[in-house]
Amino acid sequence: MGLDLSTALNMFLRQSIVDDGMPFHATRQSPTSAQARREAENHVRTTQFILARTGTHDQLY
Repeated sequence: MGLDLSTALNMFLRQSIVDDGMPFHATRQSPTSAQARREAENHVRTTQFILARTGTHDQLY
């Protein structure tokens, strides 16, 4: 955006006052990472379910 640090910081601070908080949603994960984590967790649950029902890995692959 071509801003110097002082201008960018002032904009951030002023917007924080207007928003009465952070002017953006702070997250630790990107949406892609969050989706990959959900898919991995679903795979683990599915695997555990199949193993609990069949007692073998035969239906997994």
